[in-house]
Amino acid sequence: MSGQNGRSLSARRYSCEDCPLRPLPAFRAFEKQELVFVSGFKKGELAIDKGDTVLVEGSRSAHLYTVLSGWAFRYKLLSDGRRQILNYSM
Repeated sequence: MSGQNGRSLSARRYSCEDCPLRPLPAFRAFEKQELVFVSGFKKGELAIDKGDTVLVEGSRSAHLYTVLSGWAFRYKLLSDGRRQILNYSM
């Protein structure tokens, strides 16, 4: 199913239990109850095309985003039109 700006919604491909990020040393092991809790936030997976905006500055989202591949950055738009990068997600 296609959305705006090259976004496409896909059926869940990874359960939280099978998330490819879990084995990384940056994450601790979750208890079963914690995985169940976090899984409740997952609504599916969203593929974003290069250069697309996920969330516009000042807007709110009830969604939690996890970058499974590629990278993204958060930025603040400055008064002169430039972007100040606040952080990266990889």
